[in-house]
Amino acid sequence: MTNNKALNLLRELGLNQLESEIYMFMLPQPPMTAYKIAKSIGKPTANVYKSVETLSRKGALIIEDGSSKICRAVPARVFLHRAEQNYHEISQKAQNVLKNIEVSPIDEIVFRVDNIEQVYTYCREMIERAKATVVIDAFPIPLQKIAPLVSKATKRGVEVFIEAYESITIEGTKITFIPIADRLVSQWGAQQLNIVVDGKENLMALLTHDGSDVLQAFWSNSLYLSCLHHGGRLCEQTLVRAIQARRNGASADEVISIIENHPFFITKAVPGQEELNRRYPIKKESL
Repeated sequence: MTNNKALNLLRELGLNQLESEIYMFMLPQPPMTAYKIAKSIGKPTANVYKSVETLSRKGALIIEDGSSKICRAVPARVFLHRAEQNYHEISQKAQNVLKNIEVSPIDEIVFRVDNIEQVYTYCREMIERAKATVVIDAFPIPLQKIAPLVSKATKRGVEVFIEAYESITIEGTKITFIPIADRLVSQWGAQQLNIVVDGKENLMALLTHDGSDVLQAFWSNSLYLSCLHHGGRLCEQTLVRAIQARRNGASADEVISIIENHPFFITKAVPGQEELNRRYPIKKESL
């Protein structure tokens, strides 16, 4: 089982099946020729010779000078460190080459997110891209995880609205605490993470109870969906604050003030809505 897992990981690093088998075989072995490797693992000699040469170029094997061409495995920690460095260098080169290529017209999509690493990668990238507003509805585990990213965003001047389900303080944010949070978290039996940035992109994720895996998650760059998500999340937060204020003895005028100060689209600039209006200008008929 361990060997199969190691082979799969080596393939993910860019080795093919035979290269992975040769490297795994050679790690605990003394130096030997490619011919002896082929005989030991029962693979065609010509294929093994070719794979040995490739492994040498990839930094997994060392082939000693001389007629016998003795091969030895590079220790795993050394090979993996080199592989990591190479990947980073190639990624940087690709970024430099590709950054100036003109981007094609936006293809708005709804994209399924399949694993927890992708969920938090999307969260990080979304929050780092935020220019004006981030609206969050998050259960305790994911909110704690993204809190440092949120804090950095507020220091850039981004306005952040959070609907939280446990007491938490994140400097610079506007937090609405749900009074029946325990009941809601228990009812769902899962962790939610919903976030919309600038009314331009949104992520909705339903995670397992311990927050370690994904049950359902979707990311979208649809301006219309993101604007609706933005407006809906903010309305829920304002409604909760109004209800709490009334229950705490606030006057009707105080409750009305909470509602009147709600950041509606007509009173607050939302980049996604502005872009949507530019993309689909609607000519108003004269009355």
